[in-house]
Amino acid sequence: MNKPFSTGVVIGKFMPPHLGHEYLFNFASLYCDELYILVDNFFGQTLSTSIRIDIIKKLMPNVHVLTFANFMPQDPTTDKFWDIWKHGIESTVGKQINVLIAAMDYGTQLSNVLNCTFVPIDIERNSIPISATMIRENPFKYWDFLTSPAKELYVKRIAVLGAESVGKTTAVKKLANEFNTIFVPEYAESVIARQGEFYPSNVSEFVQGQYNSELALKKFANKLLFTDTTVVSTLVWADICFGHYDTDLEFYVNDYDLVLVFDYKDTTWVYDEHRNFLDNETEITLCALREEYQEKLINKLNNFNIPFVLVEGDYDTKYTTTKSLVEKLFVGSV
Repeated sequence: MNKPFSTGVVIGKFMPPHLGHEYLFNFASLYCDELYILVDNFFGQTLSTSIRIDIIKKLMPNVHVLTFANFMPQDPTTDKFWDIWKHGIESTVGKQINVLIAAMDYGTQLSNVLNCTFVPIDIERNSIPISATMIRENPFKYWDFLTSPAKELYVKRIAVLGAESVGKTTAVKKLANEFNTIFVPEYAESVIARQGEFYPSNVSEFVQGQYNSELALKKFANKLLFTDTTVVSTLVWADICFGHYDTDLEFYVNDYDLVLVFDYKDTTWVYDEHRNFLDNETEITLCALREEYQEKLINKLNNFNIPFVLVEGDYDTKYTTTKSLVEKLFVGSV
């Protein structure tokens, strides 16, 4: 299909990129052979230009996505406002602009400044009734209007930690089902079950495997991402089993919106083949280690300045308490 223009421009804050923006991008790409999407760079932005550019590139891999070298003025009464924008746009694109495609009222005046054609698109937002402001104020309420890569920005991450047999894995599975989302399993579990031992060489493998699993699965999460065990848990086990670990691995310690530590009391240790990896060498059962593990885990969380909630009670009580705490993350959302 022959396109009517050679070079086109779309400009916006895209903070964050939503379905209305994606509609604009695709619409604009049909008008020009070469499309430039310019991400506004301004004082007080709550999402960096690099984050917004990365998201837009995932949506539109075959167009140019750029930003301005300097902060751009936002108030039209600013001295030489239109001259600054003209210079910023032309210097960023670096070639003659033939068409400006926009869903905002400024399009007519800016196209005159750029001496190019203006093609408006759904300025009233009838097709996709959403704004970035609405999303920033309540991302969960307008979740379905976010582009897929932008959703990752707003996923709430919940980590459930604790000693063995405290019910964390069962709780995480139930919570993921309850909130219609997914969870990150314990990376180390399947490896230990297969090889029967936990070796010093496994520490780095488990840390990176857990960290990368959380990053990779975040893109598939529906508002919430539950994690059964974290990098901190692996570091605690390394301390217990080997007395040390490479401190460079602390780089992989993640931040979470909610960290829960399931108390070991009021629960009974249950045998599982991946839990007896210490027996052959130390003759110490994991059952006896639960108190020590919890103490070291809490100390480690405090050392990393990671806030947490200690969840007590039997299995059912722990689940009910956890579900209530998770629901509080939705306060103000519909």
